Amino acid sequence: MITTTYTNGVLTLIVILLTGLFVNNCANASPDNVVVSVQPSTQSNVKESSTNEVVIKTDKFEGIICLNFSKWSFLNESNSFWIPTKDQILEAEDAIEKYLKDKPPTQSPKLWQKLTRYKRQYVGIVVGGSKRIYCNFYCDDRPLSDAPVAVRDGGDCFFRVEYDIKERKPYNLLINGSA
Repeated sequence: MITTTYTNGVLTLIVILLTGLFVNNCANASPDNVVVSVQPSTQSNVKESSTNEVVIKTDKFEGIICLNFSKWSFLNESNSFWIPTKDQILEAEDAIEKYLKDKPPTQSPKLWQKLTRYKRQYVGIVVGGSKRIYCNFYCDDRPLSDAPVAVRDGGDCFFRVEYDIKERKPYNLLINGSA
């Protein structure tokens, strides 16, 4: 009887210690090093709670880092996602503004001047093994949400661009057309 109680106590202590180590390692993990793969038909190990939203607000813009990866699975074939940091978002924002100034799109040459009007959604995606931040810009009055905002037409009120973390440059600028 004493042996069983002792064994159960030791096992409980081991479980508590291992749980503490696991939680500590997860808390200290760098978002840069975490890639989550999501299968379209499976919701496993993806927490889709709006209570985990990460809002970034500056004097220039307001955006949200989207964590509900399964809703964004249409973005890449590999369904691999990661969570960008606030510093990476700020770096992407600066690069996108500079890109729009230096290489203004024919469809909307003064788009960079309107950037403060847009809300943003950020999703960390993996494209060809490279980490990118998918940036979705919209200027209507919808509240910030981690659910994708997708609109047909709408002109330059809706546009998307990807920012490559390693190369530090924007890719795939796509501005909506007008009806």
